[in-house]
Amino acid sequence: PLTRRNVLLEFQPLVPVRGVVLGQYEVLLRLRDGDSAAFPSQRLRSVARELGVTDRLDQYLCLQAIQTLTENARSERP
Repeated sequence: PLTRRNVLLEFQPLVPVRGVVLGQYEVLLRLRDGDSAAFPSQRLRSVARELGVTDRLDQYLCLQAIQTLTENARSERP
């Protein structure tokens, strides 16, 4: 099962080549294997697709991202 111990969210800033920076981020889901190494994200997507759980994985990612952003806002961390 996915837990906060084996899941790592990486927030990658989206930087426009031209124009105004809007402070937008792409959230990447990384799954750690038993050695704390990151499981390849393309493989994770592939397995989720094979199991028919991509929607559940996306929902989990969104909920965890919102929770992380909320926790960071409360502690006033960027």
